[in-house]
Amino acid sequence: MSQRQSKGIGSSSADRAAIVLDEAAELALHLQQTTQALQSRTAIETPMPAEIPESVVREATAAAKRMAQVNAYSRALFSLKDAHAIRVATAECVTSVLRTDIAHVFLARAETEEATILSVFETGRPRMRNLLSHENELTVGVLGAHGTIAVIRTLNKSDWTDFSDEDLRILESIATHLGLKLENLRLENELKSQLQSSIQALAQAIEMKDRYTGGHTKRVFAYADAIASQLPLTEEERERVRLAGLLHDIGKIGVPDRILQKPSELTAAEWTEMERHTDWGYDIVSRVEGLENIAEILRFHHERWDGNGYPTGLKGTEIPRASRVITIADAFDAMVTERPYRKAMSPEDARIRILSLAGTQFDPEMVQAFDAAFEKLAALARQAAPGIS
Repeated sequence: MSQRQSKGIGSSSADRAAIVLDEAAELALHLQQTTQALQSRTAIETPMPAEIPESVVREATAAAKRMAQVNAYSRALFSLKDAHAIRVATAECVTSVLRTDIAHVFLARAETEEATILSVFETGRPRMRNLLSHENELTVGVLGAHGTIAVIRTLNKSDWTDFSDEDLRILESIATHLGLKLENLRLENELKSQLQSSIQALAQAIEMKDRYTGGHTKRVFAYADAIASQLPLTEEERERVRLAGLLHDIGKIGVPDRILQKPSELTAAEWTEMERHTDWGYDIVSRVEGLENIAEILRFHHERWDGNGYPTGLKGTEIPRASRVITIADAFDAMVTERPYRKAMSPEDARIRILSLAGTQFDPEMVQAFDAAFEKLAALARQAAPGIS
């Protein structure tokens, strides 16, 4: 019988409490020893993970930086339209990402006579050359829908190391982004060419119908562009003005010949019929894919700054800005063109007339732009009608 058991026989309550405390102390000591043993075993069986080598960290960081540079280049390409700007952006990306001395971007075969570059254009196969003289070269083709459409070549890494397979993969990635951009530009140009053909056909249709308007649309096109050049417009906005100048009278296709070709002034009823051409022009052009954004310009090019125009009586800046340009260009051509019932005004007299109508018929801002462009407008008017005074 243990000492604790012998103490417990016939003992008092105080004795039994002492026994419980002794047992609790022994249990606590046992738990402490067990925990220490487990911690010691864990430390032996589960070593701390090894530190990642610094060289691996450097390589991963450099790779992430190169990827970020290529992605930034791709985003920059999105807004570029000019071939020179695309060439410069590509060359800068290549030299920065690959750390090379120079990069050449050939956007067409006609740009080079070098046999090695022409070979890449022909085959599309990349070329990597590392020489002991450090005249190293890395060249890849840029693929499009119909084969190799461009070539990128870069020379000599700045740290004098050889080009690697990783460098080749990076350059091919850049070439892929460039290829997508060039293909998008090609498709945009094809669509623009088709759209221009449609516009020319529509403009020709109205000029064949109305002998008075022979050359009128082309002159308004030129006058409107000259005025727009004096305004803070984007190139896209100027293009809309030019297109609207060509098509502003397309709705006259719906005007009866007896009104359109009348050799004398129109009656009030005939003018009401004639004024419908703006709505008809809107209806025609709004149905042509790619021209929807200029339909409203045509519809409102006979509105007046003071609200007394047609078809809806818009006033001031309610009138689309491009329509306000066409209004002055159209009026100027009408003034300097001879009609059966009146002689043509000189460009100088037309200028005085238009300046006097600023704030009533015409937007004062557009009149200022007209005046700033007047020297060119007068020259265009005299070129169109050599006999003009």
